[in-house]
Amino acid sequence: MAFHRRVSRFHSMTRQTPYRRPEDSFESFRRSLEKGESAPVYLIHGNEPLLIDRAAEMIGRVAAAGDPSGMNREVFPGEESESREVALTAAAYPMLGTKRLVIVKDAEKLGDTEPLEAYVRNPSPTTILVVISSKPDFRQKLFQVLKEKAVLVECKTPYDNRIGAWIEAEVGDAGKSIDPEGAELLRLSVGSSLAELSNELEKLYTFMGERKAIGAGDVAAVVGVSRQFSVFDLQRALGELNTRNAIAVIGGMIDGGENMTQCVAQLTKYFEKLWLLPGAGVGQNEAAALLGVNPFFVREYLAARRKFSAARLEDCFLALREADLALKSSGGTPRQIMTLLVHAITRNSAAAEDVPRYR
Repeated sequence: MAFHRRVSRFHSMTRQTPYRRPEDSFESFRRSLEKGESAPVYLIHGNEPLLIDRAAEMIGRVAAAGDPSGMNREVFPGEESESREVALTAAAYPMLGTKRLVIVKDAEKLGDTEPLEAYVRNPSPTTILVVISSKPDFRQKLFQVLKEKAVLVECKTPYDNRIGAWIEAEVGDAGKSIDPEGAELLRLSVGSSLAELSNELEKLYTFMGERKAIGAGDVAAVVGVSRQFSVFDLQRALGELNTRNAIAVIGGMIDGGENMTQCVAQLTKYFEKLWLLPGAGVGQNEAAALLGVNPFFVREYLAARRKFSAARLEDCFLALREADLALKSSGGTPRQIMTLLVHAITRNSAAAEDVPRYR
């Protein structure tokens, strides 16, 4: 039943509202700054360093509009600073221009925070105070006061099923486009770190030059992924129950240095998506929303789902788990383990059942 609970949680995640770039509070914050509207105090928090840095940069541009010299910018590391010093600096009038910018990094490391709490309750109209914390504890008084008085900007890494949309939006902001397979290949190759993805995108822009449309081949050329053999090809072969093609792809991936443990993890996510699909009667738009994938891939998922009954999918998960354990415990060579996995998944399968499942 633990597996069923895990699938139910995955189902709940994929049924969330459509992706908005990058998060609701971040988007609202960005729109207000674009209108020239700034607040006296901000709390920027979350686990995504790239978005935190961008949020601080946006505020910095607003504060610097009347002071190009940067004389009114002060940065305080939380571990090395005193709350009283931060509060006194924030309360001072700007030397030049109209705004003073005060940034507190790692605010959770500040000592006695009472002077800063008092300032936040009554901030200066000529100062923008930016408090940054990757791990704010809202049980602490400072963060309670900030939650009540400041504009909160949450900067968290999007869920895996929304990374592709983030990539497409990021590329669009750069005046280019990327096809769905290219975005997915980049996600699989780099992971969910927005900072690392941004670095790879910068390399892609340089590689593309004046060309606007980025394809999977461009991603492979820059990131170093073999397009001759990829996890897309393996998923497709397994979804078609094509044993020969799947084994050929596995061989090519191993020869190309691909990590089979990561491959099994990706295949597990692929079969989780198949599990979430009803056996019949679901349209492409509904399936895309259910799975949180680009509609470009939906037809392939639907075709694969028709080949697997619910019982058969459970057998696939067991085979994937056994392969994962074997790879991590040296239970054979990667080629042997993956060949056995392919045979376990693609051997004769009963017709898919139209069984209603988790809603």
